[in-house]
Amino acid sequence: LSSRPGLTKAGTVRCFGHNSHGQTEAPPGIYSQVTSGHAHSCAVNVNGKVSCWGNIPNPPEYKSFAQLSSGGDHVCGVQSMGGTILCWGSNHHGESDPPPSGAAPFVQVSSGQSYSCGLRRDGKVECWGKDHEGQTRPPEGVQFRQISAGLDHHVCGITADEGHVRCWGRNSRGQAEDRDDGPYLQVSAGRRSACAIREDTLGLECWGGSSPIPVEDMTAR
Repeated sequence: LSSRPGLTKAGTVRCFGHNSHGQTEAPPGIYSQVTSGHAHSCAVNVNGKVSCWGNIPNPPEYKSFAQLSSGGDHVCGVQSMGGTILCWGSNHHGESDPPPSGAAPFVQVSSGQSYSCGLRRDGKVECWGKDHEGQTRPPEGVQFRQISAGLDHHVCGITADEGHVRCWGRNSRGQAEDRDDGPYLQVSAGRRSACAIREDTLGLECWGGSSPIPVEDMTAR
């Protein structure tokens, strides 16, 4: 990503990195979450209102959100009331369209490069947008507790039953291989790689990438 924002202990946003479109010029305020894309960032404050800066429009002012996720050039959010998903920004591949079924409530949304995925309250995942690598086709009959859409067209999720990792989409570097040695607490899909936190040791395990990912010094942290 071009910029990597973060929240301070006081809830303000601090950004650094490239600033070609003002994506590191965070507005003042107290926020509960922040997310960044190629040339933009968005944050949701303690009242659910969203502020965006950089190369991305703001959502309607009257909307309130519980959670946000930026893709490359679009953002999706789970609305506080009703759990529906609203997306804005680029929509060349339908990545900013509503979920196909519209079956709210959703508890999480994760946006990738030109596609989006939403996790419903019943554990089912819906994805929409660009699908040239199968990234919008989650496995059937599997329920999840958390998902993460990567920027190179693969998605990983923690299964609701045993806490294993199931992935789908592009697998050019082994980034979409399943992990049946759970349980895991959280997974994050990146570019040609993915990492997950184990439940038993709280250690980090990673896979994929163009070369082995050195996580030996993090397994006991």
